[in-house]
Amino acid sequence: MSAALKIREITPAEIARATGGRLVTFGNGAAAVSSVVIDSREAAPGALFCAIRGERTDGHAYIAAAVASGCTAVLCEREPEGITGDFAAVVVDDTVRAMNDLAAWYKSLLPLRTVAVTGSVGKTTTKELIASVVSTRFRTLKTEGNLNSTIGLPLTLFSLRPDDEAAVLEMGMNHPGEISRMSKTARPDIAVITNVGTAHLEYLGSREGILRAKMEITDGMTPGEGMLILSGDNDMLRTVASSPMQPVYFSASGDADCAFYATDVTENAGGVSFTFRAADGTVWEDVRLPLIGLHNVGNALAAIAVGRKLGLTEDEIRRGLLAYRAVGMRQNIVDVGGVRLIEDCYNANPESMRAALGVLRSVAKENGGGAVALLGDMLELGTDGPRLHREIGAYAATLGLKYLFCYGPLAAYIREGAVCAGMSPDKTVWEPDTDHPERLADEIVRRIGRGDTVLVKASRGIAAENVSNICRDFWNKNN
Repeated sequence: MSAALKIREITPAEIARATGGRLVTFGNGAAAVSSVVIDSREAAPGALFCAIRGERTDGHAYIAAAVASGCTAVLCEREPEGITGDFAAVVVDDTVRAMNDLAAWYKSLLPLRTVAVTGSVGKTTTKELIASVVSTRFRTLKTEGNLNSTIGLPLTLFSLRPDDEAAVLEMGMNHPGEISRMSKTARPDIAVITNVGTAHLEYLGSREGILRAKMEITDGMTPGEGMLILSGDNDMLRTVASSPMQPVYFSASGDADCAFYATDVTENAGGVSFTFRAADGTVWEDVRLPLIGLHNVGNALAAIAVGRKLGLTEDEIRRGLLAYRAVGMRQNIVDVGGVRLIEDCYNANPESMRAALGVLRSVAKENGGGAVALLGDMLELGTDGPRLHREIGAYAATLGLKYLFCYGPLAAYIREGAVCAGMSPDKTVWEPDTDHPERLADEIVRRIGRGDTVLVKASRGIAAENVSNICRDFWNKNN
C-alpha cells in the first residue's frame, strides 16, 4: 500500500521533527519525499519506506531492497547497517505510532472539517453516506477500502489533496487503544458511533469493553467542541453519561427523546423512505435512501446529523443520500440467470447477520420466489462464538427459508440452532471445508432455481464470495 503526497513534498528533517525521531543520513540522503509506502516492492525514487514490524514479517528486513529501488528515506525502529546508497533514515521507537504522528502533522497543513466514524456494524455504509452528503458542498476525502486501521488511516491522510475541504474517516479496531491512536491522529470535529454489538469479543472480552474501545473516538477531540453523534437505539450507547462533549442521539425507531429521529419508515425494492424529525421542530417528509434494509435508516440519520452540523441545506442532504452507491462486497444485489443474488461478503457479526437476513426477507418478498441463505462463520467472537452462531441459526429458522446453507467450521452451530428451532434438517446443508467452495456451490445450484433470492453473508476470512462466484458462472451459462 502506498500514498502519493499531493499537498507538498516533505523533508527528512520535517519527518524527524513530526515524529520525534533521530535523523541519520547516508551518502547524500537529504532529498524530500513525495510518497509514502509500507511495501518495499512499491519503493521508488522519492518514496518514504515505513519499516513495520508485523506478526509474520518485519519490514526492517526489506530496507535494503527499498533503498536498492531508490527510496529517498526510511522510517524505522533501528538504524540501518551495511546498506549503501543515498538515503535518510528517521529512527523512532515505534514505526506505526510515528506514521500516525507524521500523518497528524501532514493533515494540519489543511483546515479540514473532519468526521470520524466507528461502530460494530454499519460503519462503512455510514461513512459512505456521510461522505456522499458532505461532498455535495465540500471537496471530500474519505477512507477507501479497508484503510481503517492504525496503518491505513495515516495512508489515507497522506492522500489528501491541496483543495480538500473535508475528510470522512472510518475507524475500525480489534484491540483497545487502536481507535484512541487514530482519533489523536485525525483530531475529528465530529464523531459518530453507529452501535456497540458483539464484534471482536475475542479481544475485548465484553460489550462493556467494546463500548470503552469505541468511545476512544473522542480522545482526539477538543473537550467542549465538536459533536459526538450516537445511536439512541443501542442499549450500550444510551448508557454514555459523560464524555469530552455532550452526546447527541439519533433514533431510527422513532424515539422522540432523541435529537434526531425517523417516523413513517417504509421499504420497497428501490430502498427505504422515512420522515426526518428533529428536536427543534424540523420535519422533512419522504426522505429517500437507495438502500434496502430498515437498519440503514439509522445510518442515514447519522449522515443527516453530520450534514446539519456542517451547515448543509435540506436539498444538499437529500441529494447526498440519493447519490449513495454501495462499495466493495456490501449489499451487492444482482440478477443472474433468473436468480437474485445478495452478496454481502465483506464481514459478519451477529448484528450484521440479522440485518442481512432482514434484507433477504424484504428482497425475496418483492421478488416473489423462495428466500435462501448461505451463512458462513462469524470470526473473532471468542468463547461466545458457538452460542452466537446458534442464535443466528434460530433466528434464520423463523424466516421461512427455502434452504439454509452453512459454510465453515463454526457454521455447524448455525445449522444446529436452526434445526433446534424447528427448521427441517432436509432444508439445511453444512459444508465445513472452505478450501473447496465448489462443494457447497454444487449443492446450491442443485436445489434452487429461477425466481429465488440468495443471500451470501460471512466474515471476510471465510471468502464466501468464492462460492457465489461459482454459482454465478453456473447460472449465467445454464439459464
